[in-house]
Amino acid sequence: MPSLPNSPVPGWEPSPAVEKWAHHHGFGDALAATEQQLRAFSKQYGGSAPGLYLWEDSEHHIYVGISERHVATRLRSHIRDFRSVSNIQAFRYRKDTRGSRELRNLERELVHSAVEDRSNFVVMNREHAAVIFGDSEFDVVLAPAEQFAWLEDPIAEWDVFDGSRSSQQSEAAKKAWLKFAGRDDSGAIIDAVALYARLCIPHAAATEYEWWVVTCPGWKKGVYERVCTLSISFLEVLWFTEDLESGRVSVRVGTDFQFLPTLWSTAKLRMESLGKVHPSAGPFEEVISFDSVQDFVNALHKSAALRRGAARFALDRMRTGRVGRYKESHSPQLATAALRSANDLEVSPVECKSIKTVLSGGVARLKRRN
Repeated sequence: MPSLPNSPVPGWEPSPAVEKWAHHHGFGDALAATEQQLRAFSKQYGGSAPGLYLWEDSEHHIYVGISERHVATRLRSHIRDFRSVSNIQAFRYRKDTRGSRELRNLERELVHSAVEDRSNFVVMNREHAAVIFGDSEFDVVLAPAEQFAWLEDPIAEWDVFDGSRSSQQSEAAKKAWLKFAGRDDSGAIIDAVALYARLCIPHAAATEYEWWVVTCPGWKKGVYERVCTLSISFLEVLWFTEDLESGRVSVRVGTDFQFLPTLWSTAKLRMESLGKVHPSAGPFEEVISFDSVQDFVNALHKSAALRRGAARFALDRMRTGRVGRYKESHSPQLATAALRSANDLEVSPVECKSIKTVLSGGVARLKRRN
């Protein structure tokens, strides 16, 4: 019988906290992650065990996954693929015969529940946990120690911008830029993007186009028109929307809610919390809305907590991967204008309580969402 590439730890026992959470969410008892046990499990379920699985490694880190056919097959893959960061010891099973969409929705809900649990689990899921544990493709561009240094002091880590890294631009993107540049408020929006890039995007000048893009699509939905959008990886993180009836441009920005200021400070800064907006943004997403571009700029200048929340959210998005489908819509003219403006920005540090951030193990539990 071939052996699996994990190593049973003598005397290892499942975490009582993991067991309590697992049972609460319908998973069965822990089974040893061995070839013998997986074969017995497969035999018990007739070679087909669809549903959800939960594995636990030697450090009591966990992972929630799904399979429409047989979780044992997925578990074998995980034991092999995660062996550099996880020595998997046990797994639990929850039968569910629903389709892919329902299983993925449930998987996301369970991952979010585990990440936010008071037991402070380290959740190894990359897609739904959204705080990347272990290695990331972005580590090649910026080592984890440098990422940590940037997050602690984004002002000190600015790289001077000397030209866009984009070598191509679609005709649609060129037309969109001309339309945007003709707006009376285009300069104010560019300056707001510059401030966000200066304070919230890791090494924005060096990561433009490959890791973040900015577009000025001008698409309309009802009485609203999207004026400008900045996206990291596959997700919008900063966007400007015009009310076509009033002409007012509002701003929304993605943040990590654990770093946000108090409710009193939130009101003082003219911020409105909208909660989670994107299903794929992870459990800590808190989108903040501002009634005007100037309110957004003022808040970023005044609030270290807002800066830290937006910066942490942006960094975690960057660690999920390079820009995907939005790359062809990138506006190098808009990026160039914003980053040149950022070169000349005078940004002062503001007081903020020391916050320990740990890239490899998630974020310290600073506070919980109501």
